[in-house]
Parts: sequence; C-alpha cells; structure tokens
Amino acid sequence: MIKLSNREKLLLKVLIATIIIIMGYNFIFIPLSNYFSSSDSVILSDKQKIEQLDRIYNNYKELETKRNQYLSLLKNDSENISTMIEQWAQSSNIAKNIAYSRRNQTNVQNKYIRITTDMKLDGVSIQSLLRFIYEIENSNKLVNISYIRINKSYKSPNLYDVNLKIESYTLQ
Repeated sequence: MIKLSNREKLLLKVLIATIIIIMGYNFIFIPLSNYFSSSDSVILSDKQKIEQLDRIYNNYKELETKRNQYLSLLKNDSENISTMIEQWAQSSNIAKNIAYSRRNQTNVQNKYIRITTDMKLDGVSIQSLLRFIYEIENSNKLVNISYIRINKSYKSPNLYDVNLKIESYTLQ
C-alpha cells in the first residue's frame, strides 16, 4: 500500500472537496436554478394566457348581452315602421314636408326581415330635421339611418331638402 504524507493527504482531501463542489454546482445548483427561472417564465406566460382568456370571455359576455338585447328588440317590435316614422315626423313638425316615402322589404338569411324606407323631405328646417333624427335614433327600436343627404332648398335660405334611408329589422 502507498503511504501518503500528511501534506499529500491534505491535498487529496482538498481535491476531493473541490471535485464534490464542482459536481454539486454542475449537477444540483445549475439545474435547480434553471428550473426556478424557467418556472417563473412559465408562470408569467400562463398568467398572460389567463388574462387573454379573461379578455376573450369578457368580450364574449358583452357580445352575448348585445345579442340578447337585439333579439328582445326584434321580438318586441310588432309596430309598423311606416306608422312609427309618421309619428316621429308629427312630433318633429316635419310631417307636412314629406315629399314621398317608399318602403321596401327584403329577407335576410330567411330569418329576419329588413324594411328599408326611402324618404324625401322638402323645405325642412335644420332644427326640425335634427329633432326627427333624434327621435329615430333614440326610439328603443331596431331602427337606424343608413343614408342621409342634405341639400340647400330653393324655397328659402334657411330650409333644406333631405333624402333619408331608414332601415328597420323584425323577425320573420
């Protein structure tokens, strides 16, 4: 057997301790460090995915609420659009200015009926026209103005000729 001196024994112990420290560092500390740093990035990306899912869910709920609101408007809408337009025109003091009013009906996806009303107003004041538009847009009915054209009237400098296209929807 080889006899080692005290100095050689001390150097051998230091070498073994150094090898154990290097192996512990490479095989224990570095993998644990990588695991914890990667788990932080995984947790962060998972949080971002959860937030994105939450935003998508909120958008879905908002759209579902709007859809239900529109469906309830469609189900409750049993009035004739022509009579409603006449009522709005009466309340806005422009009923006498209606030159013509044409109504066209089309089917949309065999489930809904779109009613398009083309109107021409002759010699109407801008205040009365704005009141009429306000009545249409704030009627709690599924009605909107899809086209409006305002021209200066030849009757008076303060009056205007207006072409309107009003669309409404009902269930079939």
